[in-house]
Amino acid sequence: MRTALALLWLVLQPVVFHWNALIRRTTYLPWDLPGFHTPLESGVVEAISRHRLPLWDPYTYAGYPLHANSQAQIFYPPAWPLFARAAWHPENLFYYLEWETVLHVSLAGILTWWLLRRAGCGHWTALFGATVYQLGFFFTSQVQHLGAVCAAAWMPLAWLGVLELARRFSVRWFGALAAALALSFLAGFMALTVVVYASVMAVALALWISRRAAARLLAWTALGTLASLPLIAAQLVPTAIWSVHSQSSLRWMWSLGEGIPPKALLSAFLPDCFHVFDPSHYVERFNLTFMFLYSGQAALWLLLVAPWVPTKRPVRAFAALTLVFALLMFGTFTPGYASAFRLLPHAVQGAIYPHFAMAALSLAIAIVAALALDHITCSRHAWLAAIVAVGTCIELWAVGSNRSLNSAPGNWKLVDSPAIYYERYSILPQLRRWLYATTPPERADTMQDEYRFSTPAPATRLPTLNGDDPFAPLRLLHYRKFFASGAYWLRRYPVINPASPLLFAGNVGFMFHAGGVKEAPALRAAGWEELQAEPEMPFHVFRNSRVMPRYYLVPEVRTAKSEDIARDLLKDIDPHRVAVVEGTVRCDAGRTDAQTPPVEVVSYRHGRVELRATLSEPAYLVAAESWAPGWRARVNGHPAAIYPTNLAFQGLPLAAGRQDILLEYVPTPAYIAAGISVAAWLGLAAWILIGKPQRQLNHTDC
Repeated sequence: MRTALALLWLVLQPVVFHWNALIRRTTYLPWDLPGFHTPLESGVVEAISRHRLPLWDPYTYAGYPLHANSQAQIFYPPAWPLFARAAWHPENLFYYLEWETVLHVSLAGILTWWLLRRAGCGHWTALFGATVYQLGFFFTSQVQHLGAVCAAAWMPLAWLGVLELARRFSVRWFGALAAALALSFLAGFMALTVVVYASVMAVALALWISRRAAARLLAWTALGTLASLPLIAAQLVPTAIWSVHSQSSLRWMWSLGEGIPPKALLSAFLPDCFHVFDPSHYVERFNLTFMFLYSGQAALWLLLVAPWVPTKRPVRAFAALTLVFALLMFGTFTPGYASAFRLLPHAVQGAIYPHFAMAALSLAIAIVAALALDHITCSRHAWLAAIVAVGTCIELWAVGSNRSLNSAPGNWKLVDSPAIYYERYSILPQLRRWLYATTPPERADTMQDEYRFSTPAPATRLPTLNGDDPFAPLRLLHYRKFFASGAYWLRRYPVINPASPLLFAGNVGFMFHAGGVKEAPALRAAGWEELQAEPEMPFHVFRNSRVMPRYYLVPEVRTAKSEDIARDLLKDIDPHRVAVVEGTVRCDAGRTDAQTPPVEVVSYRHGRVELRATLSEPAYLVAAESWAPGWRARVNGHPAAIYPTNLAFQGLPLAAGRQDILLEYVPTPAYIAAGISVAAWLGLAAWILIGKPQRQLNHTDC
C-alpha cells in the first residue's frame, strides 16, 4: 500500500508542478518545445498519418533525412503512443508533447525512488530523494528540451544497474543497464546521452575506488555500454552516416567547452539571486536556465554534512561524484578542462555541452541527501523523514513552479496550431494556395533572420530552401552562401542577393518579409512582384517570376573532382544551361544552345518522385532536391547513378528518347540497422525473462 501511494505521489507531483500548463491551460512550456520540437515532430506525425515511414523531410533545406535526426524521436518507443494519438489529432501535438515531457519527469522520480529503495532507504527518505531530483534544478529549468528531459529520466535506472552489478552479476540488471543507456540515446538529445553514458562509468569507478565493488564492475559496466549499441543501431547508423554531411560535423569548430560559471552555485542557496525569475532584470551573459541550481534547503545542508555521516552505504562515493559532476559542469571554468577537451576527437567535442552535466549533478545530490537523511532518521524517526519529504515538495513547488524558466503566459492552443506562426488562421491557407499552385510546391525564403519563415516549415508545410536545424545539409548551407549571409556557426542564412540565378535554381518562388520593406526596389529589379494579400497580412509576400522548376534539363555539364572544385565552378555558370557535376559523367548534347523540353512530374511524394521527359538529344536532369546518401534512380526501369549536382542537389544524365525516371530515397543501411535493433530488443527481453530475480535489500543500516 505504501509503495502504491509513493508511486502515485511521484506520478502526480510533476503534474501538479505544471498544473497551469497541463490542466488549467493558462500557460505553456516555453521556447524550444513549441519552437523547435513541435515543428520537428510535425513531420513525423504527418508521415504516419499518411501511412508513410518518416524518412525524408521535404520542407526544410530542400529536404534532408528526417530519420537521421535523433531529436525527432522516431525510434524512441515511449514516443510512439504520442505519435499515434497525434496522427488522429495533429492540432493537439504540442499539448501531447507537454504531457510527454512532464510524464518523463514522473518517470525520473519513480526510477530514483526505486534506486533508493534498492539501496536500503525507507519509504519517506526514498520519496524525499526522488522529489529532489524531480523538482530540483534540472527538470525545473530544462523542460523546454524534450530530448534532454527524456534522456535524464532513464539515468536513475542506469545508475541502479551499476549499483546492483556492484553487489553481484545479474542478467536482469545487466540488461536493465543496457536498456537504460539505449533509451537515453534514443530519447534524442546527444549532449545528455553523453552525460548518461559517462556518468555510469563514473559511478562504477567511484564504487571501485571507494572499495565498495571489485574491479570486475568496471568490466561489466563497459560491457553494458557496448551491449546498448545494437539496441540503438536503428538510430545510431543513420545519424552517423548523415552527421558527416550535416552542419553537426563542424560544431567542434565553435564548441569551446564553456560551461556554467562557478558563481551559479550561489543559486543553490538563493534561488533567484541572478533574477532568473524576472528576465527583464537578468544581466548575465549565460542562458538564464543554467543559472538556477536550487534543490531545496534540506538537500543542500544534507549534502554538506553527508561526507561526515558514518554509514556503510556509498554516501562518500556519491558525494565525491557531486564534486566531479560540478567541475565538469563548469567546463572551461575548471582548470585543465580546456586542455583535456582539445584532446578529444572532433565528433566527441561537437556532442559535448558541459552545462548539461547538471543532470548528473542533480541526481547525485538527490542520492547523497536521501542516504544522509535515511542514516539520520533511520526507521525509528520516520515521522521526521516524512516532514522533510513533504516540506521539500512544498518548498520546491513554491520556488520553481510557474516561473519563466518553465512556463510562458498563454493558452497552449495559441502555440499548438501551425497557423499561429503567422498570427491569423486565415493566412496559412492563403500561403499554401500560392505555393501549392504547382506540383511539387515552390519554395519560400526570406531576407530576414526570421524564425517563423524557416523553422516551422514541417508544421506549416511551406517548403523552404532555408531552415534551422543542427542536422542542416552542409552542402546546402554552402550553396546558400552564394546569395545569403550568416556566421558559419548559424543554421539559417537570410538572402542578401535576390537576383542570384542560384536562388532561382533552388525553386524559390516566394519571398516573405515582415515589417517595412527597404529591400523592395532590389526585389522588384530582380523580378520579384509583391502579391496582393488580405489587408491584415502581418508580412509582405513577393512572387518570383524567374523561378526555375524543381526538375529541369540542361544541355551541358562541367565535371568537378571534389566539392571544393564544384563550389568554384558554380560561381560562373548559368544554371539554365549548365550543371556542375561531381563525378565522371557525359552529356552528349548536339548543340548546347538547344532548347531543352520541360520535365513532366508524373507523381510526387515525400522521398519518391516519378518524372517523364521526351528528348530529341541527350541532356542532364537536375533535381533541386538536397543530395543525400540513400537516393536511388531508375530510368526506364533500369538502375542509374545519381550525382551531386550544383553542389547541393541531385542529377543524372539522360539519353535521347522517352525517359521515365524514378527518384526514390531508400536508406538500405538504416533498414538493416533497424532489423538489428529489433532483434536486439527481442533478445534482451528474452534474456531478462530467463534471469533470476533478486530479493529486495533490507533496511538495516540504522
